Amino acid sequence: MEIKYTNTFRHFMAFIIYNFFHKPLNYILIGIFIVFNVILCNRAMPENIGLVIKLFSLFLMTAAFLVLFLLFIFIMIMIGIRPKSNKGFLTEHTLIANAKEFIEETKVNRTVSKWDGIIKIKRSAGYIFVYVAQEGAHVIPGSAFGSYKEFTDFYQKLCRFKEKSNN
Repeated sequence: MEIKYTNTFRHFMAFIIYNFFHKPLNYILIGIFIVFNVILCNRAMPENIGLVIKLFSLFLMTAAFLVLFLLFIFIMIMIGIRPKSNKGFLTEHTLIANAKEFIEETKVNRTVSKWDGIIKIKRSAGYIFVYVAQEGAHVIPGSAFGSYKEFTDFYQKLCRFKEKSNN
């Protein structure tokens, strides 16, 4: 099986967002952040206001701080991404997958991975992520395929190749 596609900044961000929301530790950190925010906001409010107003204010402040926190993370990622230093990602890719190995080629590199070296294969609504490290993956956009069926078939074949290597 062989496919060609070009990764863009949008594909990179899709991977970052997918990865962020699929890590239990991030939910724990957000939970701690929310509890800390509720405690701070509760202490800052006057005692004589009603419960409904207090809860509504806590909700608004927590939502505002959470949005600011996620915006900060997004800005830090934007600053950290430099197209010149990501020549191997933000470019055209050719993927070749067979029962023996997974090959990814760009104009600057060629990576050959045995299926035992692939950590996991995950899928979202529009992407396939072939993890070669805990935080690193080949990002395959759904737009690389002619139809949703081709996208699903490719994902299932990758999973079968990986599964056979585990046996």
